[in-house]
Amino acid sequence: MEKLLKMLEFSDEEIKEQMPRIEKALERAKITDEDIERGKGIFTNYYEMRATRKIMGLWLKRFVDLMLWKDEKKKAIYHIHLGVPRYNILMHYAHPEIYSDSSTA
Repeated sequence: MEKLLKMLEFSDEEIKEQMPRIEKALERAKITDEDIERGKGIFTNYYEMRATRKIMGLWLKRFVDLMLWKDEKKKAIYHIHLGVPRYNILMHYAHPEIYSDSSTA
């Protein structure tokens, strides 16, 4: 798992700090070690650009937040608004007890 996180541009500090959350989120999503190994192969073969790996790392961080919001936050705001992503960012950082995310669906 640590190797995959390094591929996704996680720092050593982030890995140490976030590993318990990541493991809990992956367990909740029923993502297995086999899935993680397959993911490492995909990133090794197809995603050489550092910027792309960083974006995937950001996606993983948001996925972990989504999987654990009910345990860690008191309120969730989930909205659909394609044109103004800054509102989502604002709500995400407005208060530590708020989880905010949006969808393009």
